[in-house]
Amino acid sequence: MFVPVLSRLLLPLLTVVLISCGGGGGGESSSTGSGGGGSPTTPSVVDVTAPSAPASLRAEGKSATSVSLSWGAASDDQGVAGYQIYRNGTLVSLVQGNLLNYIDTGLMPGSSYRYSIKAVDAAGNLSPASAEFLVSTNSQSTPDAQAPSAPASFTLSSSGQTSLSLVWSAATDDVGVVAYQITRDGTVIASLGGTVLSFTNTGLIAGTRYTYSLRAIDASGKASAPVTLTATTQTIPTSSSSSSSSSSSSSSSSSSSSSSSSSSSSSSGAGSSSSSSSSSSSSSSSSSSSSSSGGNVGVAPHAFWVSQPVNKG
Repeated sequence: MFVPVLSRLLLPLLTVVLISCGGGGGGESSSTGSGGGGSPTTPSVVDVTAPSAPASLRAEGKSATSVSLSWGAASDDQGVAGYQIYRNGTLVSLVQGNLLNYIDTGLMPGSSYRYSIKAVDAAGNLSPASAEFLVSTNSQSTPDAQAPSAPASFTLSSSGQTSLSLVWSAATDDVGVVAYQITRDGTVIASLGGTVLSFTNTGLIAGTRYTYSLRAIDASGKASAPVTLTATTQTIPTSSSSSSSSSSSSSSSSSSSSSSSSSSSSSSGAGSSSSSSSSSSSSSSSSSSSSSSGGNVGVAPHAFWVSQPVNKG
């Protein structure tokens, strides 16, 4: 009979304790909920935007066995990585994104070919195809055995801290010059149309020396001897003169401070003299008068002031 009575007394107390502790299973649930409250990880953005279609596909020149193509640059939010060249619907080559010229060789004389171009970005997204361009090679003739002459007067026309502008005179060839290829320090950086006679290289480093090479390319894909040019970008002006002036001003301030300190010391000395005069005045009035006059002598403060390779299919 004692046990049931004790149970009835302890049960309410145990219930209160459990409620105040959140219950047996509630604590684990609360802990789990708290652990899941962190900031979610932001997923990386995937590039799904394709470049625009290249425009103005055309033939810069042709021979019995080759065709030189050029086109207008495509655009892309992440940048164009390259261009795919299609002949009669079949992919025949891929060129770098900074090249807008391609010479297709090994063709049949007197034959027609359909060309189109697609741009591709770094994520592999392909643009729509450009409008097709139809071109026919020349009839069989004497094979082209002559390379173009080297471009003349390859010079620097202007320079900046991050750019260099180059100009040259046209090369000559029996079947016609269709492109100019420019390399910088051994790497092809541009392929230009056969009528282009200037180029500006941007994105360079200030005060840096670069070596350029220029070749002319004819319709048969033959390249001229290279001409070279070495040029240096302008340096960024330094602030050494300004720093020197600042240092000089600091030195002057230091001298002024020292001089001011000296003046303060002199004033202190004058005060001491006055005190001495006051002592003397108790023994003699005439002496006091003389000492007072001497106590007004001070030193005036002062300061010193110092013043890309052409692909051949």
